[in-house]
Amino acid sequence: MFSLGLKRQPPLADILKLAANDDEVLAAAALKYFVDNPLKYPDYDPHNFKETKFVPAVSPDGKSIKGSPTEVFTSPDVSVFKFLVIHPTAREIAPERLKLKQHPPTSLIMPLLEKSAPNDIATARSWFEALAGRIAGSLVKFLS
Repeated sequence: MFSLGLKRQPPLADILKLAANDDEVLAAAALKYFVDNPLKYPDYDPHNFKETKFVPAVSPDGKSIKGSPTEVFTSPDVSVFKFLVIHPTAREIAPERLKLKQHPPTSLIMPLLEKSAPNDIATARSWFEALAGRIAGSLVKFLS
């Protein structure tokens, strides 16, 4: 059958397109298939799918949405900067397989810091707490 053109597994782009589907049952099944079969898709690169919103995420306002693997991060702290965070249901199974980054790159955070200031002390405190663990390495590297 394979010599006639039958595929051994669906192409990666097709699986991730299904995972981005609005039908939640279909999307969840496609994402699970991808996560459960790493040997079938060893060449997965999140940058090749930066326009495909298939990663279950939580928006800064707490809504469940989907984002691309380059716009969803694993650290809940980054939500104070209005970045998407991986959905709790996917946190246990998918971050490593989806190759999600823990924090956004400094190149995305710096413009935010330069262009907008926190409106109140509580917001400022949450921003600085989120940055505290990264400030020494990231900002020194960025500013040098």
